[in-house]
Amino acid sequence: MSKALEVNGLSVSFGGLRAVDDLSFDVASGTVCGLIGPNGAGKTTVLNCLTRITQPSGGRVSALGVDILSLPIHSLIGLGVMRTFQNLELFGELTTLDNVAMGCAHLFRTGYLSEIFGLPRARKARQHAYAQAEEVIDRLGLRDIRDQAVSELPFGTQKNVELARALCSKPKIMMMDEPAAGLNGIESAELGKRIRTMAKEYGITVLLVEHDMPLVMSACDKIVVVVQGKKVAEGTPEEVRRNPKVIEAYLGQEAR
Repeated sequence: MSKALEVNGLSVSFGGLRAVDDLSFDVASGTVCGLIGPNGAGKTTVLNCLTRITQPSGGRVSALGVDILSLPIHSLIGLGVMRTFQNLELFGELTTLDNVAMGCAHLFRTGYLSEIFGLPRARKARQHAYAQAEEVIDRLGLRDIRDQAVSELPFGTQKNVELARALCSKPKIMMMDEPAAGLNGIESAELGKRIRTMAKEYGITVLLVEHDMPLVMSACDKIVVVVQGKKVAEGTPEEVRRNPKVIEAYLGQEAR
């Protein structure tokens, strides 16, 4: 199986603090990899490096065979690299359909003047975007809320809308930063199923940073565990669950 994402010797320092320390791992295409660890372990810092928000002090990162550390941040979406954040970034006054269609915007660029004057090229691009949004809405079972303003929806449903918008951008690699934050147990379990669907049916590679251990264990093919910026374990969910270093450094804290 080919590798969609390869991280080699990634290091990040903030002054005298080593937030990420010589971290290496890879993610196979079409699989879900969890990146877990206690608070302050450096997980979000890793995502920030992989999405060009933070410049690492050392290491190499390859996504889909391309050295992404040499790319500007705006070029990642064109490569097929997408990220979701802990906080929702939806347009509350717009409908579910409108929000999801915005995920297609970069796929149908028509130029400023075409948009302003509603030229045929712009109208055709808009039609394609909404057709694609309709397809994703159907695939994720959001048809009942298609025409509702997002601000009227429960928080867990808004999370599904955000996921649909991300899917509409046709990502090849999806990086998700604590997508289950704020969800109850039932919503979290449903999210885990949707993440599995993304990987298996859409062929999307997922890197998942999450504290919800039941979600991680059920959704991930592989898990990488970091503590104080260092990798302490890597393997299948069952291997990680039994690893003494993980029990002590992470799962042991949860149990207490």
